Formats: sequence, structure tokens, C-alpha cells
Amino acid sequence: MGITTSGFLAGDQALALLRIGPVYRQTAVKTKKALSQLTFESARVLPAERILAMRALVREEEEACQALFAEALRKLSEDTE
Repeated sequence: MGITTSGFLAGDQALALLRIGPVYRQTAVKTKKALSQLTFESARVLPAERILAMRALVREEEEACQALFAEALRKLSEDTE
């Protein structure tokens, strides 16, 4: 994802690429005020089987996201030629 913050792309292009993928990858807390609004809600221990299943799901999501990102980047490249 370094390409989105390198300055190589225009702001609107970088923003379009950042919109690709799971939301949980796009969380940022930028100020102390924002941080102060966060509160701990709860925790739970998950069985190993559930963790393995979630890892497989995340792997699938990451692969799909990478494919979408690559396609969007290819289109941006074609548009600038």
C-alpha cells in the first residue's frame, strides 16, 4: 500500500485505491481527542477451529483485495498514458 502514500499518485487516485478492500484495514486514529473517544467493550477467547476458519477467510479477502487493487492500478496506468 506504499504506493498510495508515496506521492506517486494524485490524491484522488490514491483515495480511490484506499477504498478497495475490507474496512478493518482502513482504520486510523489521528488525534488524541479521537483516541479519547475509544473505549474497551469486551474480550473473548475463541476456539482454535474458529481462528483457523477466520484466517482462511482473511486470506481469501486479502487475495480478492489484491486482485482488485492491481486491476484498479492497471486502469489508472492506462488512463495516464
